Amino acid sequence: MWWQGELGVCKVKVLDGGGAILPTERSHISRGEVRDCVRLSCQVKVKQDLDIEIPPEIFNVRQWQCRVRSNHNVATFIKELVLELPEGEEVPFRAGGYIQIEAPAGTYDYKDYAVEEEYKTDWDQFNFWRYQAVLDEPVTRAYSMANYPDEKGVIMLKFESLHRHPGLRREHRRAK
Repeated sequence: MWWQGELGVCKVKVLDGGGAILPTERSHISRGEVRDCVRLSCQVKVKQDLDIEIPPEIFNVRQWQCRVRSNHNVATFIKELVLELPEGEEVPFRAGGYIQIEAPAGTYDYKDYAVEEEYKTDWDQFNFWRYQAVLDEPVTRAYSMANYPDEKGVIMLKFESLHRHPGLRREHRRAK
């Protein structure tokens, strides 16, 4: 899960404080990076003052409201979401690049999900249509970009359509 250090994209240098590197960080941080004080920021527990060095690209973070160009299933539970950036904006694509999407609090009925005909049989078999996703508060989640490097003006994401997000109630509940 992204909040458990599985992506390995939130690297910062912790020059003082932060404690020892955790097992959850080991698969993402090389020995050389350990020597250079690199840590996964999502795993560092703040229990004292920290002296950290943040990569400069972090300060170029921007927030956009995008238009949905398409949102299609590419497998039974995998969606391909293509977002159009505002005119004149672009994301410099690089391997391992990611963006964060904020989902507003609310109740989302699975019966309202657009699912392509070829995948509806699987949804019908388990009657997923009867459930709701309930977000008690807004949830922000990181997604790896699935763009081709030369695509401009869009962001493409592929994600599980039934994934349980932090903030989503422990179980999907049946719609009334």
